[in-house]
Order: sequence, then structure tokens, then C-alpha cells
Amino acid sequence: MRLKLLMLFLGILIINACSSVNNLKDYDLVGKTFYFDEVIGKNANQIIISDNYNYSNQQNKSSTEKALDIIGNIGTSIGKSLTESEVREKIERNSNPKDIVNSVSKGIEKTLIQYLNIKIEDNLQGEYDYIVTTTLDEVALRSGTYGTYINVEVLCTITSRKDGKIVWQQSESESVTLRGQSINSSDSKILKDISQIAALASLTDAEIKTAIENASLEVGRNIANDLREDLSNVKR
Repeated sequence: MRLKLLMLFLGILIINACSSVNNLKDYDLVGKTFYFDEVIGKNANQIIISDNYNYSNQQNKSSTEKALDIIGNIGTSIGKSLTESEVREKIERNSNPKDIVNSVSKGIEKTLIQYLNIKIEDNLQGEYDYIVTTTLDEVALRSGTYGTYINVEVLCTITSRKDGKIVWQQSESESVTLRGQSINSSDSKILKDISQIAALASLTDAEIKTAIENASLEVGRNIANDLREDLSNVKR
């Protein structure tokens, strides 16, 4: 069981890993004019119910056991379909992608104003030197054998309008656990699926809303801190 929990935490740490591009030393951003753009990716508000069951023992089962498994699989598939629909509605009720991406964008804007004294241009056709694009890549509820969690992923890119090259880019992902799972490794696939469906169906609006808010705030804070540190290093 400890090994399973360790694998879960390692998986979340991998999800939290970020990628970056830093060419700040090649561009003068101080006092320049910036246009801020916000994008909502196609993967916002998705639900991923993963299947971690090992099928290697299926070949040792009798024809009767296999038939029962087929019936069970049909039932759990229907259950998953209904549960996904219900949980997706809960996510849609308790998350606003526009608010999430706007919150992160405002954090980047505040950091640039504080450290570079930048100016803001609100008109797309106006005069500005750099474009800051904040993209909400994912707001996902992921569920598997070992637990259920919310994942928020955001990509922030600063682009030079003059040459179209990326000045700075940072991707951050944050996960907040909703429910842990305690399923015996010897349990059948049907029992595991039923337990997973029950856990998803019992998620409350408050749990989902709080998890999304916490993950979003942490992503925004991390990106702003990364930008602040990179700007500080350039000044040295």
C-alpha cells in the first residue's frame, strides 16, 4: 500500500513539473508597453477516469468468470458515463476558466509593473512592444485507482512584437487532492470500478470549487515568482 501511495505522489510531482524559456537578457523590457492576451485551451473542464487495472490475470479465468466480467464491465461503463456527466456539470458550476486565466494574467501584470515599470495597452491594434499571453491549458479532474484530484495547468508567454520571438515562457501545473482511494490490490476490476464511480459521484460542489481555487492560486503565484526571480537575475 505504501508503494502505491508513493507512486501516486511521484505522479503528482511529475505533473507539477514546469517547462520554461528565458531570453530576458536579450530584450529591454524596462518601461516598455505591453498588451495582455488571455486564452482558454480546449482541455479546460475535462474529466479523466483512468483505468490502472492489470488485465494479465484475465486469461486464467473460467468462461463463466469472463462472462460475469463482461456484464460487470458493461454496468460499470454505464456508471462511469453517468458519473462523468454529473461531475462535469459540477466542475462547470464551480469553475470559471475566464476567472482563472484572468487571475494569473493579473499576477503577471502586477509583477511586471513592480519590477519593470511597464505600461499597459488595452487596444490590440494599439502601439505596444511586447505581448503577454496567458493560456489556461487544463482544468481537469483526474481519477484512478489511487485517488481523485484536480489539476490546473497554465502557460504564460511574453513575445516580442518586433521580431515575434519568445522572450520568456513558463508552464506551471498544480494538483490538489480531493479524495484518496483505499482499494485492495486483490479486488476485482468490477469492485475497483464501482469504488471509483462511487468516489466520483460523492464529490461535493464545495470540494471541487475549493480545489480549483487553491490550484489556480498556486499556479498564478508560482508563475509570478518565477518571473520575478528571472527578472532579478537579469539585473545582476
